[in-house]
Amino acid sequence: MRAMAASDTVVHTVDLTGLAAGPDARDAGQSVSPGAGRESLTQMAHLSGGRLVKDTNDIAGALGEVLAASRRYYVLAFEPSSRAPGKFHKLRVKVKGKGGQVSHRAGYVPVAPVPTALVAATRRLEAAEA
Repeated sequence: MRAMAASDTVVHTVDLTGLAAGPDARDAGQSVSPGAGRESLTQMAHLSGGRLVKDTNDIAGALGEVLAASRRYYVLAFEPSSRAPGKFHKLRVKVKGKGGQVSHRAGYVPVAPVPTALVAATRRLEAAEA
């Protein structure tokens, strides 16, 4: 979860428990509650700025919702004033006006700057390899 929160990847999740049948007679005594695992799906979607589609038996419709959410979007960027590499920083996004939906990552983890000498050495190695 931490690696996903630190990445620039949006993960949309679909809860398919609406498609599950009742318990199998062979699994007597082993009950799985409807919606089990939904917390994990919710966390994955929330941390990455994606959305969770739940309570549906229509998988095509659920995937259509995910597709529609991925078609139109704006990318906001900023440069934080202070950086603590490797530390998670929460984000909060506010939008003026009504009628729109906001979806964003829960936060970000700044990466440590790469030393200039290392960048130069890497470029020399890449040039020699080419």
